[in-house]
Amino acid sequence: METILIESQNPEDTKAIKEFLKSLKINFKSSTTLSVEALERAIKVAEGYKEAKLIESGKKGSKSYSSFKEMMDEL
Repeated sequence: METILIESQNPEDTKAIKEFLKSLKINFKSSTTLSVEALERAIKVAEGYKEAKLIESGKKGSKSYSSFKEMMDEL
């Protein structure tokens, strides 16, 4: 799954983009209040959740750190 963010410049473009996506039967969500930063943060949270589920199921090994700084340096 991939998330694509489209920022339109005016209502006419927005309407055209939505109609085009509908014609292709592509699921989409629209928001006028969601910032790019909030979307990026939500994507990171979702990725972390997916990684936690993989670790929980044993499909991926967990990491260990000797300090909080070491963990933050990796991010």
